[in-house]
Amino acid sequence: MNPRYLTKSRFKLAMECPSKLYYTGKKDQYYDSKLDDEFLKSLAEGGFQVGELAKRYFPGGHDIESLDYDTALEKTNELLLKDNVIIYEAAFRFNNLFIRADILVKSGNKIQLIEVKAKSFDSTTDAFVGKKGANSPAVRSLYEPGLKFEYSGGGISISQQIVMDITHMAYDKYMDEQILKPLGMTTSTYGQPPVNRNQEILATAYLSSGKELPGKFHIYPEQAAAGLWTNPTELAAYIIETQRALEGKSHKVLNQLMTQTRLRPYIDKAAALGVFIDSSDGTKYFQHGGSNEGFKCQYFGSMEGGNGVVIMVNSDNSGIIGELVNSVAKVYGFKGLNKTITKKHINIEDAILDTYTGQYALTSSFILTITKENGGLITQATGQQKVSIYPENQTKFFAIVVDAKLEFLKDPTGKVVSVILYQNGQQHEAKKIK
Repeated sequence: MNPRYLTKSRFKLAMECPSKLYYTGKKDQYYDSKLDDEFLKSLAEGGFQVGELAKRYFPGGHDIESLDYDTALEKTNELLLKDNVIIYEAAFRFNNLFIRADILVKSGNKIQLIEVKAKSFDSTTDAFVGKKGANSPAVRSLYEPGLKFEYSGGGISISQQIVMDITHMAYDKYMDEQILKPLGMTTSTYGQPPVNRNQEILATAYLSSGKELPGKFHIYPEQAAAGLWTNPTELAAYIIETQRALEGKSHKVLNQLMTQTRLRPYIDKAAALGVFIDSSDGTKYFQHGGSNEGFKCQYFGSMEGGNGVVIMVNSDNSGIIGELVNSVAKVYGFKGLNKTITKKHINIEDAILDTYTGQYALTSSFILTITKENGGLITQATGQQKVSIYPENQTKFFAIVVDAKLEFLKDPTGKVVSVILYQNGQQHEAKKIK
């Protein structure tokens, strides 16, 4: 007769109701309604997925898949004879007590046990409805398609889900096979966390204060919108392929027609498909910036001539990016990209500055907060760093660290009611809400 062990799950069951301990594990004698509970099945599947993800933090391990107690114990003891080993679901017995360790790491005489915890949150779909645990509010359609441009990380997350639904592949795997590898971006990944890449080359994020971000960097379920790990050299490979495809000289990912379509602005003169088009001094560039907490970047690629630049910083202090782009453009003669300008600001009375402070809603979840510090105005968008703005007249202000302007609007009584943000060739009005 096989021994009846007391496991952690059975112990928890007994704490709920001692009688349950007697009936559990006797499927051939007593019916268990929980076996047909779809919700519990979904929780178990979610826990399994988290467990598989955890294994990627400790790759190269041995998985003890057997549910038979004696077989699992025998296999564990056999593996523990090694000096260095990683075991998934290692089995241990003491008298009639039996446990399985999610991850065991043995290094010499030292053994580390890692317990994996999961919660019922689907990072790919719950994020769309703003369920607790999501990084952002619910994704909602604000405007009729084709009516106006609106920058939308939520929209990109929906495109991520579409790719996964159609291909039946994990997003990072699809992007790796179909996009990154063909472009030569072999060390880049959309993996979150990037456990399948060399951890020693991952940059550490820093806050505006200069302090290291706790945990070194965030992990984002929004892989398409915020999850790309790359470097300037490999992102430059994407720029070069885009330029060559536009000329009809390459088609590693997109052919010439699709590339032309992707780089064509819609509705306005700047917003194309996944990129913005800058036109200055008769030269056009496709460009995009990147911003996660502790990381900032910007790239430009010319539509003609094969010029381009990529700047990345592992800090929320991104002011140097614009300066570096201007310097590169000046040294290499990139026409239209050196946007160095001289501006003069005026002095405005404190009483007038006070009327501009407050909160302005660009959308329901994207707020511009204007405050007064050290005699000047500071603006901070939701999830972004503080930026000083300087008055060029009584109502218009400009920033230095980013290419943006703000214009405050007043009603007939002189009350400030909104602000217009001018950036990337776009203008957006934000109503004052507080």
